[in-house]
Amino acid sequence: MVGLGVVAVTHYSSPLIAAFQSRQSDPKLKRLVLRVSLMAWGVSLPLIALLLLFGRLLLRTFGPEFSEAYPVLAIMLGGQLINALWGALWGVMLSMLGYQRENFVVVVIVASFNLALTMILTPLFGIAGAASATCAAVVLRGLIIAWLVHRKLGFWPLWPTRGGVSITT
Repeated sequence: MVGLGVVAVTHYSSPLIAAFQSRQSDPKLKRLVLRVSLMAWGVSLPLIALLLLFGRLLLRTFGPEFSEAYPVLAIMLGGQLINALWGALWGVMLSMLGYQRENFVVVVIVASFNLALTMILTPLFGIAGAASATCAAVVLRGLIIAWLVHRKLGFWPLWPTRGGVSITT
């Protein structure tokens, strides 16, 4: 459910971002990134909060044994939170601005990392290990993509530092 909201916002914003392909240093791009990120947060954060609060109850509707999966749900929601806050939009932004090759390399690196970590953590911790591996991969992707945005576009998305995004720049 959370991922669908982020995907909807990302699809909405893709053509808006693509319009900046020939003018990537335009300050309006930074403002657009912030506004679209706030939209993704606005869609995702309430859903995450509701699922954290009522996740056991929701899982129990599938049968009493399903409520035992709540820790896995919480781990996966952590990954979705990170994806909504910093990750999903920025990767699409790179592709829309002509850096699809770099974005593809990130996906290959992160998928390999996720697979390796899943193979290590699943035998040790079961399904919670697999969920943790996926969450760690989402964090890694966000960090790499943020670095690429800084390197290619000259700003750190959503960090209130010099050169970061703000509504007024």
